[in-house]
Amino acid sequence: MNHVFLCTVSNLEICQNLGRGDRLLDDLFITNDHNTIRGLLSAWEANDLGQLLSHETYKSPVIIYSKCDVASDGNTASAFAAYESQLATDVDFFLATLWLVKDHCSSIDFMLVARGADEVAFLRPHGSSRFCADGNIKQTQFSRDELKAARSLFWRFTEQGRQYNSGVTALRNKASNSLSRAFSHRYAANQTKDVAFKVASYCSALEALFLTDKGELTHQLAERVAFFLGSNPTERRSLFTQVKDAYSLRSSSVHGSGLKPTEEKIAGTAVECDKLLRRVLLKIVEDESLNNIFGDDKELTEFFLDKIIGPE
Repeated sequence: MNHVFLCTVSNLEICQNLGRGDRLLDDLFITNDHNTIRGLLSAWEANDLGQLLSHETYKSPVIIYSKCDVASDGNTASAFAAYESQLATDVDFFLATLWLVKDHCSSIDFMLVARGADEVAFLRPHGSSRFCADGNIKQTQFSRDELKAARSLFWRFTEQGRQYNSGVTALRNKASNSLSRAFSHRYAANQTKDVAFKVASYCSALEALFLTDKGELTHQLAERVAFFLGSNPTERRSLFTQVKDAYSLRSSSVHGSGLKPTEEKIAGTAVECDKLLRRVLLKIVEDESLNNIFGDDKELTEFFLDKIIGPE
């Protein structure tokens, strides 16, 4: 049965016109072209509610949509519900992947579905608002090249079975790997306006990736990040200091120890932590050998012994 799924995305702009749309998955596209959007909205023009929602949708700068036949196997309602749930998950997952290109607070605003010729529905997402690393909500502009980079990462992740969870479920799953937990902490940071909590979440993401034992946590983490990203002693020293400063700020903000930093100082640290975590995660996900190393504590320990002390 014919099915049209359309969701509006808030706080996202694409510089170039995408025409019919750039493909995210086989049956999922993203577009900002008003002619394409107008054509899709014809499915909702048969009733007053549909016309109102169509008007609101048409004003959206970006939509993500799917138009295809859904096999029902005799249970149409169940088939539609399962398909729509998967599409919403895929959209949310793509928006999480988009963060790897640049910080943003884009999220699903609302969704419209047309099931066959007669039934239309309006769906609100269950997710909360999103905030940029500095705690603000603002429009973020992406070029088509940046969108292409995000799509490439998204395809890689979906081919690997969506192993990098965009939500917080990995935090409750003991079997999840360090990458999933790091992405989940990043997702938690994206959902709060509190910049001190953001810094704490970014630090937790780095801990999930780099720590393998309980002793000297701050020093070990700062040292490993510095040697992982730094290409020379000057850069490594700068990265080491940046991570140590973030931990100091987290301690004073969360636990109330020492002199309280200003909101501006915390927001600046959150932005720098966001950039740092993005660099780390991109380096890992783009290198299959690093994917494997960061999934095994023993290999990770040996990896950093070789980097810091030198190979045997």
